[in-house]
Order: sequence, then structure tokens, then C-alpha cells
Amino acid sequence: MVAQSRKPYYDLSDLVQSCAIRGMVRVSKQAKDDAKGFGFGTETRIIEFVSLGVFESIEHNNTDVLDHDPDKGSPFDAYIFRIGPTKHVYFAFYKRHNGVWIIKSFHLPTFGDKAPPLSHSPFKLLEGMKK
Repeated sequence: MVAQSRKPYYDLSDLVQSCAIRGMVRVSKQAKDDAKGFGFGTETRIIEFVSLGVFESIEHNNTDVLDHDPDKGSPFDAYIFRIGPTKHVYFAFYKRHNGVWIIKSFHLPTFGDKAPPLSHSPFKLLEGMKK
């Protein structure tokens, strides 16, 4: 797990409650595409899942600020939680200035003890080059 640089900026329960209000939560295109790997095929399905507020073994991963437009400088919170018996989800979100929540990430963790093991040997090619 990444060392926590800050405490969460947002109260996760505020996001969960906002899911009940139509149009108050949106899901980024990348998060929608990534969530398909967990069986969530639509924005509506992702929001329904988040609205349940059941995040098994959830841990705050990090809080940082966005470095790209249109929401550059907005703080976001990232969490990791378990889904199913062995998979984990990296889940990040933020709130726009207009009050709409954005789920920006919903994918497997890419590093740390919750990330899936590599399915290939990234150094295999280098070993062949030294011969």
C-alpha cells in the first residue's frame, strides 16, 4: 500500500448518499471501461453499487490533487477495497465545484500488496539480450 500522504479530503458517506440523487454522481469514461472487468457494464450499475456503501476491507490509499483540466487542482481521494474473495479495487473520486461527484477510477490496484501478481516476467527480454 502507498504511504498515506494526507487524510481523506471528502467524507465517503457524502458520496454514497449523493448516489441516491439523480445526476449528482457521474463516472468517467475510463472508470466505466475499467469497471466492466468487475461486471459493472454501465454508469448506472456502478453508481448503484457505490450507493450501497458496502466496501469490504476498505483502506484509504491516498489524497492528492488532479493535475489535468477541466478539474485541475481539485482534491481527490483514493481507496482500495476488496470485491469478491480475492480481487481488490482501486477507487478514486472527487467533487466538482458545481457539486457533482466524479468517480474517476475503478480498477485493479497497479502496485502494492493488493495489486495482482504479474502474469509475465518483465525482465525475461533483458536476460536474453545479455547473451
